[in-house]
Amino acid sequence: ANNDRRMPHWRLMNKWSCVEGSEGHAVPELLRPLASENIIHKTFFSAFSDLALEAVLRSLGADTLILAGVHLHGCIRATALDAYQRGFSIWVAEDGVASDDPLHAAITRRYMEQRAMRFVPVKTIISSLRGSGPTTGDLRDVTSSLPSAIIADSVLRNTQLEHMVHVSPVQKGE
Repeated sequence: ANNDRRMPHWRLMNKWSCVEGSEGHAVPELLRPLASENIIHKTFFSAFSDLALEAVLRSLGADTLILAGVHLHGCIRATALDAYQRGFSIWVAEDGVASDDPLHAAITRRYMEQRAMRFVPVKTIISSLRGSGPTTGDLRDVTSSLPSAIIADSVLRNTQLEHMVHVSPVQKGE
């Protein structure tokens, strides 16, 4: 129990997903790190929960982070906010994130893309990294035409999200 680094709510649920050494923590074969790569094991929502991450990024001279993973409304948002607070630019691979709470993810995206993150397709990120795509300054043009959310297989733009109203099922009867 002393080495149990799970988040408190996971302890209450007896959940072991994504915990170092568990099946949910295993890296897919295509994403396995090289021997020379630094490995940081996050234990809470933000990857910056391990202070070693910022030290590694600073030692590499990084100024922009590219985020992908699960969940947009949880780990991605928390990591992006912590990175933003530390002065990093944040790109989110829009087709490389997911959520089991689509409404929460849509709200997160709408809020965060106006403040701290740029949502960019993986193809654009790869092109940019190879030097054949847009630079950071050009991303505003690229991202302005992207959907702000995909809810129930419907693509929604910023203008449509401004008119969305979330009504709690609990409050419907009131």
